[in-house]
Amino acid sequence: MTKDQLIEKFIDLNEKTNSYLDSVSMVLKELNDQNKLHAEAIEANTQATKEMTKSFNRIWYVFFIAILALVVLAGAEKALHFLPNF
Repeated sequence: MTKDQLIEKFIDLNEKTNSYLDSVSMVLKELNDQNKLHAEAIEANTQATKEMTKSFNRIWYVFFIAILALVVLAGAEKALHFLPNF
């Protein structure tokens, strides 16, 4: 091969390499974007789960307060039965 042929071959290979690297770069950017979207979705789901857990804990507090009120009312009813003609 002559010097000019080698230079042409080198230029051709360099252009192919640049084209290949550009396509790889685009694929990596797309994957990175998908990872960002996936991470954002996971964060949104995590926040929703935390909010639902807080709401569920509030339900338990209301449930326990209702049970406590029933126990107090039942106790008051029993206490009133022991009072004379009340």
